[in-house]
Amino acid sequence: MTENNNQTMSLEDITRALTELAQKVEAIRGGENAAPALDPNDPLNEIAQDDWRATDANDLEEERANNILRESGEPRTIRNFLKALMRKPSADIWYTVRSLDSRKYYRISLVSEEARDLTKPDGSVLRQTRTHDFTLPVPPEELTAGWVIRAEGKVLDVFEMDDKKYAIYEMFS
Repeated sequence: MTENNNQTMSLEDITRALTELAQKVEAIRGGENAAPALDPNDPLNEIAQDDWRATDANDLEEERANNILRESGEPRTIRNFLKALMRKPSADIWYTVRSLDSRKYYRISLVSEEARDLTKPDGSVLRQTRTHDFTLPVPPEELTAGWVIRAEGKVLDVFEMDDKKYAIYEMFS
């Protein structure tokens, strides 16, 4: 027969412990109204002191995107600037920003589906994801960050906005 040495806690002790835990979690999160902290290891969280510039956008597109960030109060990160560029109905299908810190290029691209002239053994047509720069062997709904395309780039973020799917990736060439 085994003996149970667990301490029995009163309801008051349990409530106190849960309250302490909730306060610690809230402190880590930064409170209900605080924005989540930006991950300093995420290159898309680089913040510009001045307005961002896109290498393939015109002055009006850049001004509009920078105004969106100012008015929204969102951090002036590479990610937020690229998303802001895509927020207009007549946006191009891709834009590129060069990091001020690392000098690397980051591109946002509309993601589309491409059916290949290949049939799988089960009879279904192979569906692939297409960005401006590369094709991936998965349908758009399965596209996630982390894909590395040799000599092309690495997918860093995938998201939906206005019923369209986008990928942000570091460009290698």
